[in-house]
Amino acid sequence: MFVGLRTPDPWGAKFAKKPFTVCVSRDHPVVITKYIEQAKEIEISAVVKDGMVMRYISEHIENAGVHSGGATLIHPPQDLDLQTVRQIEEATAKIGNVLNVTGPFNIQFIAKNNEYDLGPPYCPVVLVRVEGYWY
Repeated sequence: MFVGLRTPDPWGAKFAKKPFTVCVSRDHPVVITKYIEQAKEIEISAVVKDGMVMRYISEHIENAGVHSGGATLIHPPQDLDLQTVRQIEEATAKIGNVLNVTGPFNIQFIAKNNEYDLGPPYCPVVLVRVEGYWY
């Protein structure tokens, strides 16, 4: 099986001389995103400065697994209960503190049936993208 390969810098230079396909094997695994039915991605964008976290939460309309660049978002979220929102805000603050983030960052969570904790084997955090600096 061959899969198209897109590589961000700094890997771009390494792969520039090779074809943009790889043979999928145990040595060359590929992650395939799967929709999680009846689950939503909840996206929170935040900025941290001097220990203060400013944030806003958006809710994806599509099922979890749709790439955020192609997703439709609602702000503020319409279908989340207050407990789920608070759990996500608390988790965001903890993740930002653990990573010592200063500046903007983004986290995507999964919530199913208004429950943030899906239990094993699901991890409710899909993505953490730090766009600022951390020390």
